[in-house]
Amino acid sequence: MTIILLILTVFFGTLGIVFFNYIAINPSTVVSAGFFVGTLALLFSTQDWQVQLSFKTIQLISLGLGFFLVGSLLPYIAFKVSRKNEKLIGDQALYEKKIIRARVNSTSIAIIAVCFQIFVTVYLYIYLRSATQGTGLSEIISTFRNSTMSSGDDGLQITGFLKQLQVFSMAYSFVFAFLYFYKRIVENYKCSFLYIIPLLFYIFQSLLTGGRLQIFRVILFIGSSIYFLQLYKKDSPSYANYFILKVGKWIIGIIPVFYFLKNFLGRTSEDSFFQYIFRYLGGPIEGLDLFIKSNYSYSHMYGQETFAGVYSLLTKLGIENQPIKLSWIMAPTGIWVGNVYTAFRRYYSDFGLSGVAILMFMLGIFFGVLFSNIVRGHMRKEIAGFSIILYSFYFYSLVFTFFDDTFYTTAISLGSLVQIIEMYAIYRLFTYRQMKV
Repeated sequence: MTIILLILTVFFGTLGIVFFNYIAINPSTVVSAGFFVGTLALLFSTQDWQVQLSFKTIQLISLGLGFFLVGSLLPYIAFKVSRKNEKLIGDQALYEKKIIRARVNSTSIAIIAVCFQIFVTVYLYIYLRSATQGTGLSEIISTFRNSTMSSGDDGLQITGFLKQLQVFSMAYSFVFAFLYFYKRIVENYKCSFLYIIPLLFYIFQSLLTGGRLQIFRVILFIGSSIYFLQLYKKDSPSYANYFILKVGKWIIGIIPVFYFLKNFLGRTSEDSFFQYIFRYLGGPIEGLDLFIKSNYSYSHMYGQETFAGVYSLLTKLGIENQPIKLSWIMAPTGIWVGNVYTAFRRYYSDFGLSGVAILMFMLGIFFGVLFSNIVRGHMRKEIAGFSIILYSFYFYSLVFTFFDDTFYTTAISLGSLVQIIEMYAIYRLFTYRQMKV
């Protein structure tokens, strides 16, 4: 049955490539690729766990991938129809090249940005050291992570003021990184590498709080941004697709770093390198399968697993609700599979099969709109800079749908709204448009 799911992920990914005119990082292909990697890792772990995917699990995943494909296609189809109408009208002004000019020429701005990130990082370290009473860096990180993992909202928490500093620094770090690559690729201008440094501090801040996946988030953001910039400059999907193949080695190269950081960040697994990686990547799909096979009971508030960010806000407003912690699940052989179950477990637990279909369809529309805006900008010779930033920023959520939901649980929240507004304000502040002579 695992082979069947593997074939289905290839099928949906291929459909995405064909329907989206061979642009490799279209929404459907990216989500399908994530499930392909997870299913492949599961295939190598099947013997250790002595498990077989049920038909219901395959049906659930196929349903989600299918509705996501349809949802992401609708905005793209609407764009293609509107483009045909534009050609019929013959308005040549639509195809005059308007280009972005980025105001990131000044080294002093980059130095200020780096200094602010240093301040936030040092502030975060001092706070964590005080809150955990730790002495060494590894002890501080482990204590904080174990507290948040075991106690949830009742454990150690970052203060509201420090969170806002992190939100702001994160916002400008991603925008500056995009503008840096825009200057180098599109404008052929070698601006200061200092504009990339804030992203490195963002990674370090994530490591301080026990998180490793943000390393992938940064790499995926950079890869997605450069892909669309190359597509804009060369006007060739094949050229941009070749670039993605070259970037793939960097993602693979990060995996050993990801593994060797585990002990330093408080992970206690004694698995070998390959066992650990296969369990980490294949565990979510098997966890979903074991969850579906179990006689689970719905005991939490409606939609609480999926819209965790909304319920967290309600808690702060004084509305009582018990935070949900997804428990670890064990294979029949007694081996721990993990405590993540793909994004579909949350949707299925909260809303059933119809919920999986609807939520994936809506997620597809969101990413389909962003993707279509980017392609529309390319066709009109007017780059959609902020759409690229937003698509690349949430690209991580697309790739890791096979792992867990990082969109509805976190993006649908007041904090994320503030962050997007800040990113847009910073983007507008440091860019302007002009007609190309």
